Amino acid sequence: MQQKGVLQIYEAGNEGTVVYMKNSTTIPVQGVGEVELKFTFGNVVTLTNVLYVPEVRKNLVSRGLLNKLGFRLVFETNE
Repeated sequence: MQQKGVLQIYEAGNEGTVVYMKNSTTIPVQGVGEVELKFTFGNVVTLTNVLYVPEVRKNLVSRGLLNKLGFRLVFETNE
């Protein structure tokens, strides 16, 4: 295991696993790992089983999956 980009722990593998894209294509998963989300108020949340897909240019997280895991998402504005 090693660190790869934002993944704190990274393990290559997951042969045959793909991510389905909106344009009906698939992209292979190159590994799996853990990511630590550090919030401005000091809390740290570790996401496990995070897929490493370098062809996807943005880091994505599923709001629905976080809700299923017991997280509550709140979006606020300073206005």
